[in-house]
Amino acid sequence: MNNNQTIEKLKQMRLGAMAELHLQHVKDNRLEDMTADEYLALLTDHEWEDRQNRKIDRLTKQANFKQWASLEDISYAQGRNLDKNMFTRLGTLGFLKRKENIIVTGASGVGKSHLVHYSPSVRQLKGIP
Repeated sequence: MNNNQTIEKLKQMRLGAMAELHLQHVKDNRLEDMTADEYLALLTDHEWEDRQNRKIDRLTKQANFKQWASLEDISYAQGRNLDKNMFTRLGTLGFLKRKENIIVTGASGVGKSHLVHYSPSVRQLKGIP
């Protein structure tokens, strides 16, 4: 079977990322650089990562968040009196895994809404119900 047939079959089996990577390796003549097991693992990892990224994109679009929030966007300026360690611990979402509730209180501008928007976005990406 030639490489074109292999690529077409991969696409028909909906393994598009795997087909693209295989085509790149064929064009660049990089097939001899690794064993068959290593090459199969490379193709499989590439396809898996592509599917995970597409899943994240799909879930993000379906969620219709009013704003996208991340812990990296929080300003821990001294005037805001925010505990970075607390936000980091909350960002792991361990309280959800332990089925615990949290109550978010604080003065205006400390990041309550940001934290509340962050939680469901990460839950969806991590697959936590």
